[in-house]
Amino acid sequence: MKKFGDDWSDKPNDMLQWIIDEVAARNEPMEEVVRVVLLINFAAIHTSSSSFTHALYHLAANPEFITPLREEIEAIVMVDGWTKIAMGKMWKLDSFMRESQRYNGINSISVMRKALKSFTLSDGTYIPKNTILVTPALATHFDNENYMDPTVFDPFRHVREKEQDLSASKHHPGRFFAANELKAMMAHVIVNYDVKFEKEGIRPENVYTGLTIQPDPDAKILFRKRESSLN
Repeated sequence: MKKFGDDWSDKPNDMLQWIIDEVAARNEPMEEVVRVVLLINFAAIHTSSSSFTHALYHLAANPEFITPLREEIEAIVMVDGWTKIAMGKMWKLDSFMRESQRYNGINSISVMRKALKSFTLSDGTYIPKNTILVTPALATHFDNENYMDPTVFDPFRHVREKEQDLSASKHHPGRFFAANELKAMMAHVIVNYDVKFEKEGIRPENVYTGLTIQPDPDAKILFRKRESSLN
């Protein structure tokens, strides 16, 4: 950047470069780049680990979910191996993970934005400058207009949706890397272990801290290696 200026033909177009550009534009020390990268890493790991734990808790509390999920995963892996193609065919696992995210979520709100100027929406709603806007994620996910029996954890509700609409990605939880990461971890647990809570059948209540929704950090799950499982 010092040699070629702000732009050159093969300048990287990735997140690290974007962070460097922003730090330089603000005349902040280069150490700020490290701080921002660490913050992004924390956010990425926290959301994935929390989402996985929520789903694992549902699995441990409801052992009846394990057999249909296990049968699907093993049948697909026998044909396609542990591949990205295989992950895309696991509709029941996909639905189970998505339902867990609907039922729990990371935060009770999402898409937080600040209005940089005043404007009026098409329905006449006036938004003054500097207004903080959010979407009510938790309320949306538990709205009868959006989901049938929203207070019921229905692991395969999204399989039924997909069977009615065969869109390749419309009914998948999340996108690309994060979805495959979560599904691969859960698939590994399902085919290799039996899981249950120390206190069987009781899923501990979530912990709400401000706007954050967390799985109970003190819950204990028991794992038992299956006698017969896929490698």
